[in-house]
Amino acid sequence: MANLAYMCKSLNRYEEAEKYYKIAIEHGSAAAMNNLASMYQDLNRYDDAEKYFKMAIDKNLDVALDNIALMYKSLEKYDKAEKYFKMSIEKGISRSMNNLGYMYYLLKKYKNAEKYLKMAVEKGY
Repeated sequence: MANLAYMCKSLNRYEEAEKYYKIAIEHGSAAAMNNLASMYQDLNRYDDAEKYFKMAIDKNLDVALDNIALMYKSLEKYDKAEKYFKMSIEKGISRSMNNLGYMYYLLKKYKNAEKYLKMAVEKGY
């Protein structure tokens, strides 16, 4: 189901993709929650994206922590982004170390940027 939804999304058939993601979600797919959230983010439907990212987080899909943080960063909601990047880092996601470090760099918080970027490098990211 989720693969069918992904195919529809990649073909810009968003209504169909949404339908199939929601069916997969009804069957408990955390990945479908995350992917639907990402589609909503691409469509600038940020409230919907936030809702489904949080649903995926509640199902312990750790990558959704980084994804929601990236969305908040893109919306310049840096406090929320920082919160979710740090939650993701606590789960051991090295991509979040890199993303948080880069966000700090953009914000000219160079000491923090260096700390998290080095942490990512040490984890092989």
